Amino acid sequence: MSRTRRFPTSARRGSAYMIVLATGLVVATLGLGALLAVRSQYRAWRTLTDAAEARQNALSAIELGRLWISQDPNWRSNRGSGVWASNQPMASGTFTLEATDPLDGDLTNRPHDPVVLKAIGVKGHSRHIVQVTLTASPEPLPALRCAAHTGGQLHVKAGKLLIAAGSVYSTNAGLRNDGTIRASVEAAYAQSIGVVTDTLTLGVPPKAFPDSGVPEMYARLGTTIAPGNTIDKMVLSPGKNPWGALNNDGVYVIRANSDLTIKNSRIHGTLVVICPGRKVTVDNNVLIHPYRADYPALIIDGNAVFQHDSSTKLSEVATATNFNPVGAPFEGSEDADTADEYPSEVRGLVHVTGTVQLMNTAMIRGCLLCSPANTTDALVCDGTNEIVYNSALYANPPQGYTSAVKMLVQPGTWRQLVE
Repeated sequence: MSRTRRFPTSARRGSAYMIVLATGLVVATLGLGALLAVRSQYRAWRTLTDAAEARQNALSAIELGRLWISQDPNWRSNRGSGVWASNQPMASGTFTLEATDPLDGDLTNRPHDPVVLKAIGVKGHSRHIVQVTLTASPEPLPALRCAAHTGGQLHVKAGKLLIAAGSVYSTNAGLRNDGTIRASVEAAYAQSIGVVTDTLTLGVPPKAFPDSGVPEMYARLGTTIAPGNTIDKMVLSPGKNPWGALNNDGVYVIRANSDLTIKNSRIHGTLVVICPGRKVTVDNNVLIHPYRADYPALIIDGNAVFQHDSSTKLSEVATATNFNPVGAPFEGSEDADTADEYPSEVRGLVHVTGTVQLMNTAMIRGCLLCSPANTTDALVCDGTNEIVYNSALYANPPQGYTSAVKMLVQPGTWRQLVE
């Protein structure tokens, strides 16, 4: 006979309770896990969102810096090197922007130096750092298209000859040609036309000159020398200075209270002569040429007379002087002898704030700017003189001789930085 075993009702109820409790625990655990997963996903999403916004803040700060530069022609002096903005609000984060000059740390001393913009964007705990280099894209002064340009009268004396190879003579005032100009001429008006072998254009609008502060800008870049009132049988270059310390860019400054004569010498650099109301005479045989292609050869804040003889050479034999000693090579060559010869001419950009006289057979190979306005005999030809125009001065204008300087992003310089 079989016997059926029966469990108490209370035991069956306890088992059911345990099953329900276990199921509830599983469901609660799953719910808590899902909640934790959602919170983790939210934190990850928030981190990504903050990082993206921090990056956007940094990029926006760079663009803001570029806007400030484009809107302010004097941004270098008004802002200079250093922090331009610190922890400035942007969207729901902040940014910091700083600017540096990678060449010498000074954004104010030269208008063509590059600038490195570095921006830090912040959102929450996220930081993004980015930097880029901007380089100068200068717009040259229209006067640099001319062999010579003056603000006052252009005067060629009777029986004299003024030649321009490959360019034009220009004046913002009147032309008084009592001789011959073998070139084109642009002038506001003509007092006497004489012989102009090429095109004569009258009623030409005035052309601008560089800012009046340019001579002192270069003076600040230079090394002051005191040669007295005559430079004779001397060599001046980045590696050679008979009067003191060297200047790596070959910029030397003379502040004169009397007239100055430069003769039988070679100057490889930029000579700045500050002598208002005084006269600088370039005489005999000379070779003056810039060391840096983006600097002028000669700046005279005063009057100038160019009467050097370009029909003969600057001779080491005749002067018993070595013009390419060690430290002052000419076209890559330096030696210890006195057997060489050099062209007798001024090469590059010549800028004179006062009047200019061209005499004898003086030649300039580059461009001459003579800036006095409405002055009789501002630029006078009293010889057989030639200016051989160099178009590179317009294509790549020297610093300070521009109508504007745009700052453009240098390709390949975007960088993300890590602290």
